Amino acid sequence: MTAAQQSAFNASVGGFFTAGELYFTITAMILTLAFTWLAWLAVSAYGGVARHTLGFGELTALVLRGTFVLMLLGYFIR
Repeated sequence: MTAAQQSAFNASVGGFFTAGELYFTITAMILTLAFTWLAWLAVSAYGGVARHTLGFGELTALVLRGTFVLMLLGYFIR
């Protein structure tokens, strides 16, 4: 950020928080939603195994794919 952008940001928020804190808050919210999605994916896949509509190998593949997506998202957001 340039000095002019920083002063404009500080004037708009009244010094309540910095741009870095805002970035961290938005990033934390996105990663929390992604982690919640991964938990839902794992529970749903486990339910599929319990109903015998998915095999254990498919459960493992789904959870690994979800974990990979979460890792990529975390890498690109940083």
